[in-house]
Amino acid sequence: MQSADRLTRLLGLFSPVAVRLLQQRALSQQTPDLPASQVLEAEVVAIIAVRTARLPSMLTVKAFWTEVARMGGFLARSGDGSPGWKTVWKGWLQLQTLLEGVHLASHLPL
Repeated sequence: MQSADRLTRLLGLFSPVAVRLLQQRALSQQTPDLPASQVLEAEVVAIIAVRTARLPSMLTVKAFWTEVARMGGFLARSGDGSPGWKTVWKGWLQLQTLLEGVHLASHLPL
């Protein structure tokens, strides 16, 4: 019975993240040219912008989604289809790690 309770808690933890990723995928498909800064937090857009050597204002929702997938191992070749959920999840976790590093670095006494 304990494992069922633990799974329920885990589901409660991961569900909001899964919904957010579903929303981001839908945005990247329906409005790919929408500036990412209009729908995403400035910090995550800035991190992806630095990784792609673009200005945050020039980063689209589609480019953001593709870069998150690349962080998870997606190659984004011309013949490749859409990234899979495992790949996107890995990329999202890596992005969250970078975001945590940004938050920690902003509090370092220099």
